[in-house]
Order: sequence, then C-alpha cells, then structure tokens
Amino acid sequence: MATASEFLDADDVETKKRKRTERIHAALNKAAGTLGVFGLGFLVPIGRMIAGDSPREQLRELWHQLFIPLIGIGVFLAVWAYFAPQVNTSLGAIPGPAQVWEQ
Repeated sequence: MATASEFLDADDVETKKRKRTERIHAALNKAAGTLGVFGLGFLVPIGRMIAGDSPREQLRELWHQLFIPLIGIGVFLAVWAYFAPQVNTSLGAIPGPAQVWEQ
C-alpha cells in the first residue's frame, strides 16, 4: 500500500514536469519571432513536438512554414528552367537555373 509521502512525491514529480514543459514552451514562444526573421520558424513546431505538444497540430504548422514555401521554390525553378531557353535577347538566351548554379 502506498504511503502519503509517495503520493506527494508523485505529485511533486508531475508538477516539476509540467513546469519544465511550460518553461520550454515559453522559450520557444520567445524565440519564435527571432527564428522567423531568419527563416528558421519551422524549428518552432519541431521543438514543440519534442516538448510533447500534439504532433498533428505541429505537423500542420510545419507544413505551412516549411513545405509550402519549398514547393513554391520548386515550382519557380521548374518554370524558370522551362521558359529560360525560349527567351532570346540580343545577348543570347537567358540562362536557366543549372547554368546559373555552375557560374
């Protein structure tokens, strides 16, 4: 049979765990603005998942902050690669992404 002190210890452990999680969330919220300025805002949902937040919500946030911009960049590069050789100027064709990367 458990004693009263064992119940208090279990409650104390839960309280410490909850406070630790709250500190982590406060730090992530504080860092979110700065990370966003540097284009690293996608790290916040990853940190929240590690801290124990709902993975479903954080994956949705990660999708919005990381994958949608990457898809946009990919579409831009594909359109550039397709249309660049078709545009001729007095100096020649516009270079595609591959030629720009080589230079």
